[in-house]
Amino acid sequence: MPDDFAIQLDHVSKKYCTSLRRSMLYSLQDITRNMMGRPSLCESLRRDEFWSLQDISLQIKKGEMAGVIGPNGSGKTTLLKLLDGIFWPDTGEVRTEGAISALISAGAGFHPILTGRENIYLNGAILGLSKGEMEKRFDQIVDFSGLNRFLDMPVKYYSTGMSIRLGLAIAMHCEPDILLVDEVLSVGDQVFRNQCIKRISQLNSQGTTVVFVSHNLDLIQMLCQKTYLLNEGRLEFCGETSAALQHYSLLMAQMRECHHPASLSGRCDLTQTFSNDVDVLDIRVINEKGEPAHEITEREDITVVYEILFKRAVNEPRFSASIGTQTTDNIIWHTNLQRNLQFGTVGPGHYELTVTFKSPALVPGIYKVVLGIYESSTGENMVNYRLKYAQFKVAGTVPLRGIVACPSEWRLAKK
Repeated sequence: MPDDFAIQLDHVSKKYCTSLRRSMLYSLQDITRNMMGRPSLCESLRRDEFWSLQDISLQIKKGEMAGVIGPNGSGKTTLLKLLDGIFWPDTGEVRTEGAISALISAGAGFHPILTGRENIYLNGAILGLSKGEMEKRFDQIVDFSGLNRFLDMPVKYYSTGMSIRLGLAIAMHCEPDILLVDEVLSVGDQVFRNQCIKRISQLNSQGTTVVFVSHNLDLIQMLCQKTYLLNEGRLEFCGETSAALQHYSLLMAQMRECHHPASLSGRCDLTQTFSNDVDVLDIRVINEKGEPAHEITEREDITVVYEILFKRAVNEPRFSASIGTQTTDNIIWHTNLQRNLQFGTVGPGHYELTVTFKSPALVPGIYKVVLGIYESSTGENMVNYRLKYAQFKVAGTVPLRGIVACPSEWRLAKK
C-alpha cells in the first residue's frame, strides 16, 4: 500500500446468508475444505446467500475525511465492519495502516454488567491503551460525554443515546489514526451533535483519517472532501462530495420512479388525499413554449403548472407552492396570500394553477415542486402534499455547495 494511503480495498466482496442454519452449515463446510487444503467456496453464491458488498476497490489517503452514502441496505455498515476487522472479506484484500477506533452501533464493545467507568478502561484496553494512558484521558472523556452522574451505573441501564454518547467520547479521545463513524450522530441533542462535529473536525485537522457514514447529506457535504456512493453492494460513484450528492439525488429519484411512478414531467399516479374533495391530477414544470421541461439552467425562471380537480365548492382556497430537495423541504415557499391574491369561492371543476418562480438561481441538482391546498374556513390541508410532487433538474457544469447560486463580488485590500 502506498505510504500516503491509510485505507485500501482491492476487489473486496462480502456475502451473507439469510438462513442461520445454512450459514452454520456453509461455515463448517468451508472450514473442512480449508483443513483439507482445498479452497472454500467464497467466490460464488450458494442457496440463500447474497452479496452485501461486491468487487469494491477504493483508496483513502491519510488525513482525509471520506463520506459514505447510499440507500438502506447498500452495504455501508458492512464496509465499516470490514475496515474495523470485525468481518473478513470473502474475496479481495482490506489493508489499513494505524490504530482504528470505531463506533458502528450503539453499545458496541460495552459489557452490559460493567459500569460506565469500567467500560471506559475496558474499551481503552481493547484499543491498545494502557491504564495510565486512559487515566490521562479519563476526565476529558467523562466531560465530553456529559454522563458524570451515571458513571457508576451498569451500562445495561443506559439509554441508546447515553451509550452512543459514551462510545463517541471514548472513540474520539483515544486519538486513533483512523476513526470510523456510522450513523450515530442522529442520536442525541443538537448541542452534543455540534460538539461531536467539532471534535471530529479537530481530529481530522490533526491528521486522523475519518470515514463517516450518514444519511444526513448536509453533514456529509459540510465535513467530507470526498464521498463514496454505494448501491446494492456496489460502488456507484466516488469523487468530490458535491458531485457524489448529485449522483445520489439522481439515484433516489430513479428508485422513487420505480416504486411510485411519477415522472419528471410530474404525472402523479398516487392520489391519496386527506379528503375526497380536492385532487391534484398533475404537476409539471414547463418552459417558455409551454412544453414539459425536465431540465433548466441555473438562472432560468421555473414555471409550474398544477392541474387540480375540485369536487365541491371551496371558499377562499389557500395554495402553498414550494421547491425543495430530497433532504430539505421548503427551500422556496410561496402562497397566494403572500401576493395578496384571493380566488373567492372556487366551484366544482377542473382547474389549472400556474406559478412562476422568478430567477431562483438554484445550484445544480435534483429538486421537487410541491403543492398544498388549504381551506380557509378550517385551515386544514386538503391534499397529502408529500405524495404530490414533480421533479426537475437544474443543469450546471460546476458542482457547488449550498442551495442558491447568487452572484458575489470579492475584494481583498490591505489596510
